[in-house]
Amino acid sequence: MQTLPDTDPRPSRPRPWVVAGIALCLIAGGVILATRWNDFAREVPPTLSQDEQPLDPLASPTELDWGYLGSRVCSECHAEIARKYATHPMSRSLTNVLAAEVVEDYESATHVRPKNARRHYRVERTSTSATHHELIVSQDDRVLSEFAMEIHLALGSGQRGRSYLIDRSHAWLISPVSWYSGRQRWDLSPGYAPENHKRFSREATERCINCHSGGLRGDSAASGLPLRERVLELSIGCERCHGPGEKHVAYRRDEPDHRADRDPILRISELDPARRDAVCNQCHLQGDAEVLRSGRDHGDFRPGMHLGEVWAIFVTNARAAGTETAAVSQVMQMKSSPCFQGSDQRLGCISCHDPHTTPSEATRVTWFRSRCLTCHAEPDCRETLAVRQQPGIDDSCTHCHMPRLNADDVPHTTQTDHRVPRFPQPRAAEPQSEPRLSTLEVIDHAEYSVHKTEAARADALMRAEQAWLTENAVVAQRARTVLEEVVKLRPADLPAHARLGQLCLMLGNSDAAADHWNRVLQAHQTSADSTEVLQNLSRLHWSRGDISKARSGYQQLAERRPWDPQTLLALSNILPESGETQQALVIAQQAIAVDPHAVGAYLWLAELCRRTGDLTNRDRYLERVQLLK
Repeated sequence: MQTLPDTDPRPSRPRPWVVAGIALCLIAGGVILATRWNDFAREVPPTLSQDEQPLDPLASPTELDWGYLGSRVCSECHAEIARKYATHPMSRSLTNVLAAEVVEDYESATHVRPKNARRHYRVERTSTSATHHELIVSQDDRVLSEFAMEIHLALGSGQRGRSYLIDRSHAWLISPVSWYSGRQRWDLSPGYAPENHKRFSREATERCINCHSGGLRGDSAASGLPLRERVLELSIGCERCHGPGEKHVAYRRDEPDHRADRDPILRISELDPARRDAVCNQCHLQGDAEVLRSGRDHGDFRPGMHLGEVWAIFVTNARAAGTETAAVSQVMQMKSSPCFQGSDQRLGCISCHDPHTTPSEATRVTWFRSRCLTCHAEPDCRETLAVRQQPGIDDSCTHCHMPRLNADDVPHTTQTDHRVPRFPQPRAAEPQSEPRLSTLEVIDHAEYSVHKTEAARADALMRAEQAWLTENAVVAQRARTVLEEVVKLRPADLPAHARLGQLCLMLGNSDAAADHWNRVLQAHQTSADSTEVLQNLSRLHWSRGDISKARSGYQQLAERRPWDPQTLLALSNILPESGETQQALVIAQQAIAVDPHAVGAYLWLAELCRRTGDLTNRDRYLERVQLLK
């Protein structure tokens, strides 16, 4: 049985660009949540549930209000706030690349030349298009091959940096090139190693787009739609913080008295601290691991909810230690600060940050100093006025107490230290300690309690992912035990079935793995999760010699991911097994049309030409391989 060149026929494992995905979205001004582990394989949890009692069935999650109208409707009555908000970076979180404010340098230094790599990149922008070019160069820096990819969307305001999306019919793909505003330079996107990265075939995740956009539709009518068609509005808008506006607008238009106490609009000022902060933390909190609650999607969070109603976000208190900060740990830094701990949780993001605007560079020091003096007017700062007014300090509280530190997940960037140290800290980098299972806890658990089955499910799903990633059979078996009980209570729990498939395969039961994965696919979902399941199941069929089922699976994958050369190559690779060599040639040629620098596709084309006796084209494809390698 043939296997793909340079392709692992086993079902896919999570790749180590999880943290890179966080970083890539962070430089664009927002964050997503993800996992970060190195020492997991050395740890074995004592138990996965709080007690040994059988788990109870879970109730279905409550129905959500999908009455979103869009920010333009809000601006009809709130024009002044809308005008102010247009100056805020969040209002430019995701835009058409040609409509985005040009903060990048498109005139000089437009080449990215990674050290010791033959793949270079070049950026270009005209009045009608923006393109990123991939170049294969010789040792003496001659361009041997080049192709261009058109860019459609700018991910981020450009305040810290900007990444770029390519619009394909079924997905938004991330460019390997990003702009770093702090250093005023182009470079590889965060997490892209010079010698090995996903180039132009990395998909933007639902979590990333949900935080960078005005939100994602999750109603029944949106089920199965491509990610781009589920976006409510491109940039972050009013309803991300204030909730769906349909009922509020209807009340204001239809009720003559307009009594404020009857207005259904959410009043953030009336929320308790945990739910108030959750409005910001839905996107600005990174945990060490994250699990969606049963029956929930990333777009289900509504202002006024607890985070725990949508996600189980696992964090460790050690996260805020050190001066070389984790890129998106500001929430946990602030929670560890004496300011927060001494405020009885009253201190929140909006105590210092105006969510509708940002101070100009000229007023920034005065603005944040006034925020500090709200609580610290007396006694006066103990530093002398002469020192405080030195150039570069300018009597700024944050210069000493919230210094700029390196963001260790994002090259060329810094962030503000939200630990608010009483005395200035040394700037030398200190290594970050990696999270250990024994130190993890779910944030928000004190304010929002969940059903014990929900808690056990989240814990098991988190551990299952790490068992799969690290091939830890002991943890895998423990997670499997809990998840099997969960799916007995809730047979429609598709994420649990997807993980159980991985665990069963890892533990040597491929029949059970196939059963769990088929349960997911029988739900007729076309989400990113079901696509991964289809890929795993197709690889499993192939490894077991079931060519017919494997071919069917890869055909479906190619229809879902026609932009991915590896998917097309997998389909092409299996077609000769059923006597379809000519069709295999056609599909492989589609792969190099999508990616002219796909070395594996040229190798496979050369092999197909050898089999069909076309030695001229075989040699031509092999020459291309040599040039690209």
